[in-house]
Parts: sequence; structure tokens; C-alpha cells
Amino acid sequence: MLRQTIAIVILSIAIVPTLCFGANDAVSMLERGIAEYEKGNIGECIANFKQASALFEASQRKTDHVETLVALAGVYQSAGMVILAEKAYKEALKLNEGLENKRLLSETLNGLGSLWILSGTKYREKEEDPEVYLSLALGLAREVKDQELEASACNNLGNLLTGKYFFEDAEVFFREGIEAAKDAGRQDLAAFNYSNLAANCVLRKEDQKTIEYNQEAEKLLDLVKDNFSKSQVLVKIGNTYKEIVNRAPDKAQASQRIALAGAAYKKAIDIFMAQKNSRGLTYALGYMAELYEMDGRLEEARELAGDAIKVAGSADNTSDALYRWQWMIGRLDWNEKKVEEAIQGYQNAILTIQGVKQDLATVYGSIHSHQSFREKVGRIYYEYANLLFEHLKTKEGEQRQELLVKIRDAIESLKERELSDYFQDDCSSMIESKINEVSDIDDKAAVIYLVPLPDKIEILVDVAKEIHHFTTPVSSEEFMREAKLLRHHLEWRSNYYYMPHGKQMYRWIISPIEALLQEKGVETLIFVPDGALRTVPLAALCVDDKQYLVDKYSVTVAPGLRLMESKPVEREQIKILFAGLSEARHGYSPLPAVDREEKLIKAICDLDVLANNTFTQKGLESQFESGAYQVVHIASHGQFRRNLEDTFLLTYDDNFTLNELENMIRPSMFRDNPVELLTMSACQTAAGDDRA
Repeated sequence: MLRQTIAIVILSIAIVPTLCFGANDAVSMLERGIAEYEKGNIGECIANFKQASALFEASQRKTDHVETLVALAGVYQSAGMVILAEKAYKEALKLNEGLENKRLLSETLNGLGSLWILSGTKYREKEEDPEVYLSLALGLAREVKDQELEASACNNLGNLLTGKYFFEDAEVFFREGIEAAKDAGRQDLAAFNYSNLAANCVLRKEDQKTIEYNQEAEKLLDLVKDNFSKSQVLVKIGNTYKEIVNRAPDKAQASQRIALAGAAYKKAIDIFMAQKNSRGLTYALGYMAELYEMDGRLEEARELAGDAIKVAGSADNTSDALYRWQWMIGRLDWNEKKVEEAIQGYQNAILTIQGVKQDLATVYGSIHSHQSFREKVGRIYYEYANLLFEHLKTKEGEQRQELLVKIRDAIESLKERELSDYFQDDCSSMIESKINEVSDIDDKAAVIYLVPLPDKIEILVDVAKEIHHFTTPVSSEEFMREAKLLRHHLEWRSNYYYMPHGKQMYRWIISPIEALLQEKGVETLIFVPDGALRTVPLAALCVDDKQYLVDKYSVTVAPGLRLMESKPVEREQIKILFAGLSEARHGYSPLPAVDREEKLIKAICDLDVLANNTFTQKGLESQFESGAYQVVHIASHGQFRRNLEDTFLLTYDDNFTLNELENMIRPSMFRDNPVELLTMSACQTAAGDDRA
């Protein structure tokens, strides 16, 4: 039996499994796969690993099969293919049963736990806690005295706790990982732990410690021969230095940090070039370009970004890098007032983003754990919209209308990707082909897009198959502050402190467009809001001391128009499900108003009812399976947060997440009468931040 070590360094988590291989053909395929991975040829690597896995399975070499699956999962993870990675890890975990191989079990748990650190909760069940899996992996690694695996598990636990802001606890694991890696003779893995400890200090704003720990990592890397693992740690070090440049107390220290980052990137570039690793090279070149852009060396930044784009175009699976450098070219062109070129750069970046299937909030060499799509990528869409709004000043007639459609489509694209990121799936694709113009359904409806930009709020009104443009000269910061104050004071119903804020928001949003709404005879307003405005009931905007917006118009809010299938509903055939919990359960107080809600709704329409002990998750699933409901009303305790994992609704026997609710409702989308309206009446359904 051939014993061989494969070093697979995953995004920002090192996983270094030791593999035992049998059949010569399978071993040859694995060796070819490793060689392709080192070059950044992910597709070729995956093909070889899959063939090796199939051979081991056919020859009933179960241990070798599991080892190969773990390696394959690691490659999927490094390419952002989260669903495939989880599937491979879970298959390996299932095959582990009965092997009594503690090292292999530790390796599998460690891989799966590391995947969940950087990915969203869509990919795991509620009981699948990465901290539990990683703790088990660490315990098993120590039991079998595998110090490499111990160092990797410590590193992963440190990253997990850093993401939870338990900085001191994370530091303990990083330091234990450093010692274990050194004892194993793995200086590169010790360096990786040091670099993650440095990233921990970035979040703690301890910049001097960040520099010290990065320098410790670099000293260790000087002892390591050039390889993929070393180059990726160098990229991580460069990114960490770059994060603290703008926090430097003076220009001299900022220059020092830029020089340190540049030196780390340069070493990584040299290694990637020597190894012909296109994927790694495009990132290292692009990150260096970003550093030069930050330092005002714009021509050098443009040249490096161009090189990064060329390299990305010559390799597979690099779209997640390509959009970043296309975006940079667009920014640099805009900075030089090359409007047409800048527009093309932004369009290229957005087109690339639309085709990327992996999670763009997880980035090669990133020092952060999972961030929202808005935080990481949303800026591109708003910069692009701002650029188009500036270009709009030079257009008239048909050309102006075409440009307004482009702006609207850019906003809609952001809304689609943002919602998909929240639910961690492509939730909009199922209805996109069925989109209709709202004016085809209701010629008295207007869609209002609010686009916050640094120095103004741009307003688009889509009515009667024509888009109109208005500008409110107020900064987005002041606008959002007023929206938050309105929301805050609306929660105190015993006073009218909200009214001045409601009037101000009315003046900013409605007053500029009111003449158009009257001219077109608009009766329904459909808002597509942004930021803090998503937390405000827009119907409560104040016309004056006695009248609200809802007194003049029907008002609704949509996350994006392309996320709704617009079609008329036959009211006579509507079937309604009411699910409510009025009794105290699971430590939550009773909700007597739920019974009143049921009676009031029953007074105006027929209902199927799940109440209290019949309102269980299984009961709800059964109702959705047996009844074609168009309207679903849920009244219970609930919690809504910016992260999907912290968002749930309470049932009599348990609670269920929005993912689980989505899975119950989704089959209805394939019926002629899908769920058209879902209302939730809970303590916090109107609470949370703008992402929730």
C-alpha cells in the first residue's frame, strides 16, 4: 500500500490529509490530479480525483475511497463549489461508519467543519454545528497523535471563533495550532496559524500585533520550499497588511504597511508563475493592483489589473477573480473621465458576476469569514448606477429611455443576487421566465426605485411602460438617518414624535414625483427600497398632520420587481391557510391576540386552520402537501435577524426556519395556483436590520 501526502489548502483554511492509496491506476490519477491542482487547473484536478474515487469504490477499497472523497471535497471547496463539497464530505462521513479509523474520521469532520465556517447555513441542518464537528476532529487528532491534523483543526476553530468575535478564545487555538504544526515539522502550517492570528488582530484593531504575527509567519515561510501552500499563506499575509494601511497613524507607517503587503504579494506571484498556477496568479496580481490603486499608483494598478484579467481568461474557474479586476479597470477609467470605457468595465464585471455560481462573499485569501453579498459585491452595482446617472445628462429621447432601463436592470440584478445570497440559493431563477410588466396587469400602478448615492437620492418611477427619473439633493447618510429615526419613533405609538420625520421623508420621496403620479392616474405604489428604508412602513409617510400616504394610494413593498411573478388573482377561488400559536410554549409568553386575528379573518373569508397543538411543523407540511393555498397567514412568536440561521418562527412543538418554510411553499410554484401571499404576524416580523 502506497502512503502519500496531499496538501490541499482550502480558501482560508489549511487542510492537509494523509492518503493511503492502493490500485496503481487510481494512484496515477491522484498524482495527476495533485499536479493539476498545484497549477490551478481545478477542472482537470476534479476529473482525475473523481475517476480515482470511482476506481477505489469499484475495488471496494473503502479507506482509500473515503480519503479520496475528502480530498475531492477539499478541491470543490477551494473553488467555491459548496454544495458539491458538502456532498462529498457527507458521503465520506457516511462511509466512515464501521471503519474504526479515528484519523480518517477526524480528517472528514475537520473538512466539513471548515466548509461551514465560510459558507452559509443553507448547506447544513440546524443540528450540524461546525464548532461541534471541529471540536470532535481536534479531540480525535490528539487521540491518534496526528499533529498536522491537530494544527489544522486548531486553525479552523480559531477562524470559527474569530468570526464569532471570541477573539481571546480564538487566539488560544491559533497558538496551540502553531505549536502542534512546529512539532510536526510543518512550518507552513504554523505560518498559516500565525497569519490567521494576525487577521484576528485586524478585527481587534491591534495593528502592531498584526504586523508582528505576520512577520513571525514570514520567518517560518523562509524555511519552507516554494509550493502552493506557501504562496497562499503569502497572499493571506499581503491581504492582512493591506487591511491595516488606512489605519496607519501617519504617512510613513502607511507606506511601510504598503511595502510589507507588496513584498508578500511579490513572493507569491513569483511562486505562482514558477508553478504555472493561473488561478493563484490572477489573485496575487489583482491584489497587488488593488494595493497600487490604494497607494495612488494608478498606471501600475491598471497594468497589473490587465495582466490579472489576461491570466484569469487563460484558466478555468476564475470568474470569481475576474469580476474584481474588471471592476477595477472600470473604476480607473471613471477616475480618468473615460465614461464609455468605464461603463464597459462595469458591465463586464456585472456580467461576470451573473455567471458565477459559487459564493462571491467567500474570497480566495480573504481574512474574513462569510460576508453578505451586499457588503462584498453590492458596491459595484451602485457605482455602475451612479456612472449611468451621470451619463444620463448627455442623453435625450429614446437613448435616455434605454439608459434608464439599464439602470433599472442593474438595480434589479443586485436585488436578485442579494436575496439569493440571503437564502444561499438561486431562488429567483424559478420565476424569471414568467415575469410580466406590472402595467400589463395594472395600468394604475407605479414602481418606485430608490437609489441612495453618496450625495443624492436618485428616484426611478416605472409607470405606463415608461421610466421617469428624479433626483433628491440629500446625502444617503442623512436620508438613511432620517429613515431610522422615523422607524424608531413609529415603534412608540403613544406619541407623535415620528410625524416630523414622516413629513420629511414624504418631501424627499413623494413630493418630487407627485405631479407625475397625478398625471398618470396612479392608484398603487410599489416601492423597491434600499438600506434602512426597507425597515420603514412606507405607507406611514406623512402628507400632513392628518393624512398618511396610505390614505392617498395603495402601498406595497417588493424586494425587486423581477422577484415577483406579476399576474392577476381570481379572488373567488382563493384558498387560505391560517396557522397560529396563542398558547405559551418553549419559554415564550402567550399571544391572546392570535385568537382574535383568527376570528377577524374568519369573519371575512373561509379558512383552513392550524391552531396551537395542531400547528406543528409536520402539520404544516401536511397542509401544504394536501391543499393548494394561495394565501398563508402565520401568527406566532418569531425572530428575524441579518443571518438566516438566527431567523425562525415558533410552532407548538418546535421552531422552523425560513429555509424550511421555503421548502414547504416551493412545490406550489409549479402549480397553476401557487402561494401568492404570505403574511407573518409575529413579535419581530417587522423588526431586524435592513438585511433581515
